[in-house]
Amino acid sequence: MENDKIILLQNYLKKTQIDAFIFFLCDDHGSEYINDSFKIIPYLTNFTGSNATLLVLQNEILLWTDGRYFLQAKKQLANNIILMKIGIDQNIEEYIKDNINSLFFDFKTAKTNIILHFKKLKPKLILKDASLFIKTFWSKNIVPNKKIFLLPNNIYLQNAHEKCHKTLNHIKNNGNYAILVSALDDIAYLLNARGHDIKYNPVFMAFLFLTKVDNIEHYILYIKKNKLTDDIKKSLQDLNIIIKPYFQIYRDVAKFKDIIYFDSDKTNFKLYSLMTKKKSVILYPTLTKCIKNNLDIKETKKTHLYDAIAMCKFIYYIKHNLNKKQLTELSVAKKLEHLRKKQGAFELSFATIVGYKENGAIVHYSATKETNLKINNESFLLVDSGGQYFYGTTDITRTLALGKITKEMKFYFTLALKAHIDLAMATFDNKTTDASLDLIARKPLWEHNLDYNHGTGHGIGHMLNVHEGPQSIRYNKQKPTIMKKGMITSDEPGLYFENLYGIRHENELLCVKINKNQLGFEPLTYVPFDISAIDKTILNENEINYLNNYHQMVYKKVSKYLTKKERKYLKDITKEI
Repeated sequence: MENDKIILLQNYLKKTQIDAFIFFLCDDHGSEYINDSFKIIPYLTNFTGSNATLLVLQNEILLWTDGRYFLQAKKQLANNIILMKIGIDQNIEEYIKDNINSLFFDFKTAKTNIILHFKKLKPKLILKDASLFIKTFWSKNIVPNKKIFLLPNNIYLQNAHEKCHKTLNHIKNNGNYAILVSALDDIAYLLNARGHDIKYNPVFMAFLFLTKVDNIEHYILYIKKNKLTDDIKKSLQDLNIIIKPYFQIYRDVAKFKDIIYFDSDKTNFKLYSLMTKKKSVILYPTLTKCIKNNLDIKETKKTHLYDAIAMCKFIYYIKHNLNKKQLTELSVAKKLEHLRKKQGAFELSFATIVGYKENGAIVHYSATKETNLKINNESFLLVDSGGQYFYGTTDITRTLALGKITKEMKFYFTLALKAHIDLAMATFDNKTTDASLDLIARKPLWEHNLDYNHGTGHGIGHMLNVHEGPQSIRYNKQKPTIMKKGMITSDEPGLYFENLYGIRHENELLCVKINKNQLGFEPLTYVPFDISAIDKTILNENEINYLNNYHQMVYKKVSKYLTKKERKYLKDITKEI
């Protein structure tokens, strides 16, 4: 059945003679993950993936998403919505260039760089702010009232004043200027503060405007004042942070007549359109927070130990309760969350992915009451999960073999593990980019004409967003990033067979210095891989040694925190292959 709001949009297009509405799965800050009040695309289409762009034309509806969600989109989208597969079908930029002359969209939920790219491809493209019309049926773009909290001062090295000063003076400009910080994780990082405005992402909705006029610096936080307790307000003001109402940023940006530096990938088009003088740059907090200092690394390792305890207990629970308890995708996800919270996690770092059998082939699968499978003693169970702790963020995937599996399943399981290990063992010079590293992981799969439709790795925040740039291991990345000591990235190759099963192996890796000119990786995740599914003949000697040494480390680090039965089981599943 057609969505009546889509029909409303199409009728409005016909009435106004505008070619299309475009909707982005985004908030006013360019966030990847967003508060539910900004999820207009799921409302219009029923598609719940985290990456989507919707184009509504007078007589056609198209939705673009990436390879993580192809299977999910096929299941969720109505027949009248055309799925456009990123990397396979015509991209949205070319589609607009060929077919669209005028666009309606909400200027506040559109990233500046995307709109400027459209304009570059098609200079005469007419852009119309449709926010007022959209509000007639979608009035949910609401700034939450949840309180923010400050981090304990023993888990960071610089206070908010010092970080803001460094950010402002990172710009080489002797005149008057300002820096607009829109990215929520950048703001949380700069202020050593966290919030609860976006599920699984400990950030809060605000803008930060740093100005330097006549050599006088001002650091202005635009936030709903009821999000601040009196104590936090005083703490920020003591650090010379000026507090103003959230929406006043639009007036102040319009009034500022000197140059404003901003990140076009994180700044909304409404703010861009108000700036008198402007220049897009990659901002200092984006460049610095991805490189963890020694204190961050120490806290992160502690985080991963606690997380590993939860995961090892979880694996024991799954393996010893098959056919004894009624296990389902939803029930084991709940069990894992419980185990993490017992280890100190205050929240998950993303919605736990528990995909049994064919559901594991859906890369970012999310179980519902309708899709919830009972877990039996056969096939693969893919579990991709993570936690937010007060000292770090985790992200791990394990694929568990339940019962007897076929020789073919062992082959694919081991091949994906080989890809994971090859990247984890890599050594490279200090000019190597993240994009080039991807070839190491994919090579074993490409040799068998196999591949996966997602990146191999992404940066991970420190008690922040589980996805953090600029580093991300993807060979087709448009702007590669040079890997540096202190960066943390995931390593998660996989194989997916529609209607059968999925396999993915993921650890977090810390980029470390090997010698003067060489870098490598140190694993931060301390959880065993399922050796019952490994075909040893597929691995070479170096890969086998790496796996055995890794499992020896896992047992040494984690065993002392487990019960006697769990410890005995961990000893068995970390034995040499």
